[in-house]
Amino acid sequence: MAEKDYLEKMLQQLAELLRMIQDNQGKPLGDKVTPQIKIRIAALKEFVAKFSELNHKAFESGGLKEEDLEKLIKVPSPSLSEKEKKLLDFSKKLREEAESIQRDLATHKEAKESIYDKNKTQKTKKDISERKKKFKRLGGDTWLPL
Repeated sequence: MAEKDYLEKMLQQLAELLRMIQDNQGKPLGDKVTPQIKIRIAALKEFVAKFSELNHKAFESGGLKEEDLEKLIKVPSPSLSEKEKKLLDFSKKLREEAESIQRDLATHKEAKESIYDKNKTQKTKKDISERKKKFKRLGGDTWLPL
């Protein structure tokens, strides 16, 4: 029972962090990342790493493969309690939200990098004037422009 409580707490913390990310998406961070938030993120990151390592060891010792686990997640067992089903649905929802945020951030990063590349390749005034010097003006220097 304690394991489920830990899992439920971890999922709630993940959900809270995802909500904070979505609420602040598109806003400049600046100095808004407080040391408390950094500590919470680090603790959650460490907990998730330990939790996934323990799960991986448990799957290996139990002889479960990832394909079997995915089948169990897609079609839950009828013997699951109502609370376990809600927890499973909640984790699916969190996973979908996290993947969509990851895709959004990846596309945003790519767009920002492409803008940076375009700015890097733009000619400066000096480059333009040097290029103009290569070409002779039509009619010579005595003609006046219209």
